[in-house]
Amino acid sequence: MQQFCREHSQAQMSPKSGAEYYAFRIDTACRRYYLRFLPLRGNYNFYIYCYQTDRLIKDRPQPAPSSPKKKKTKTQER
Repeated sequence: MQQFCREHSQAQMSPKSGAEYYAFRIDTACRRYYLRFLPLRGNYNFYIYCYQTDRLIKDRPQPAPSSPKKKKTKTQER
């Protein structure tokens, strides 16, 4: 795992938690996988999260509808 992470240094995430970790995303036709590796000698940690792609799109929060701004007429500006 350490070698794989070293070979993919662009996947290293900011160590805000104080631990060195790497993150990867894999997309397939129906699923999206997020992988997180913490390559610590003697204590390898590996996390995988799987989501259905169609549900990600369907359940995505939609922006709040906003009304277009009305232009002021000359009588309203006075």
